Amino acid sequence: MYYGPGDLRLVDAPVPVAGPGEILVKIKAALTCGTDFKAYRQGHPVLLARTPSPFGHEMAGVISEVGSDLTTLREGQRVVVLNSAPCDHCFFCERGTPELCDNLELLNGAYAEYIRVPAHITRHNVHPLPEGMSFSAAALAEPFACALHAVDKMRLREDLPFWWLRCRIESRGRYAPNPLRGDRALRRLSSSAKLCTASARASQSGSCAN
Repeated sequence: MYYGPGDLRLVDAPVPVAGPGEILVKIKAALTCGTDFKAYRQGHPVLLARTPSPFGHEMAGVISEVGSDLTTLREGQRVVVLNSAPCDHCFFCERGTPELCDNLELLNGAYAEYIRVPAHITRHNVHPLPEGMSFSAAALAEPFACALHAVDKMRLREDLPFWWLRCRIESRGRYAPNPLRGDRALRRLSSSAKLCTASARASQSGSCAN
């Protein structure tokens, strides 16, 4: 649990119970990104607005319980859980920019044995893992979705100079992840993992560098 800047504590807590439309996930991989590191050092006015708070937001695992009224997911399924979902009804959501949602629902708690995923996030941003994808690779879906969204917004072309790219990034200012890009990110990660494996086998080097 996060109690404040520089103050993380290991605590015992009851295993949550999945409510209607929710799932309970047993965490198999939880990553640490730059936002987590900065939040640990100095706090975060949005992600950690109220303390103590569960911590960590990049995760993948196995569904251990499925709440009532949910038929799209099943117990035992390997999934990646993204940490946000748009409200679908605000000014920005209705204009196709859900990453700017005024009422974005956020989820922390990857650094735990279990996490209860709210119904709205379950409906929007819980994705089954492709066969053969590891939990650690799947947990990269959220930051990878951020990168894909940024590239989509910038409309990059091969003939554009580097200075244009830098100006474009700085002028856009904000690059929050599009909460609806998770499934696409998983597909791209799966393709990259397969390419990496094929390349490693071909070269017999056992590694893949980009």
